[in-house]
Amino acid sequence: MKRILVLTILLLVSFLSVCHAFEEPKNARWNNVIKEVDLGVWADMETIEFARKTNRYLPCYNHRIVTVWMLIHDTTIKDFDFQKTLEVWDLDCKTVKDIATCTFDEKGNRIDYHDTSFNSPRHIVPDTIGEVLLKNLVKIWNSHSKNNIKEYN
Repeated sequence: MKRILVLTILLLVSFLSVCHAFEEPKNARWNNVIKEVDLGVWADMETIEFARKTNRYLPCYNHRIVTVWMLIHDTTIKDFDFQKTLEVWDLDCKTVKDIATCTFDEKGNRIDYHDTSFNSPRHIVPDTIGEVLLKNLVKIWNSHSKNNIKEYN
C-alpha cells in the first residue's frame, strides 16, 4: 500500500512539473542563468555590456557593472507568458536597477512596456533568486569581460 501511495505521489509531482514547464528560448543569444520548475531566466549575450565606474568622485568607484537584457519565464504569473527586462547590475555593491520591462503573450506579441529607469537600485537579498542571478552574472563577468570593459559614469 505504501509503495502504491509513493508511486502515485511521484507520478503526480512529475505530471505537475511537466504542466508548469515552459519552452526555453531557441535563439542561441540567450544564456541560461536560472532554471527551476516554475522559473527560467536567460541573459542576452549579444547585447550584454561590461563596464567599470570610472568617476573617482562618485560612490562605488571602479565597481564592476553589467547591463543586460534578461528573458524571464515565471509560470506562477498568469498575466503574461514571459517578459524581457533591461537591468543594470553593480556586482560589487550587490544592487540591481531595472531600466525597462516589456511583457509578451504566448505568441510573442508585446502586451505592455514600462520605462522604469527612474527607479532606485535595489539591494540583493541574501539567499534568494536575486543572489543566484548575481553569482551567475559574476561568473559571466569573469569569463566574458576580459577585453570588453567600457567606462560607466
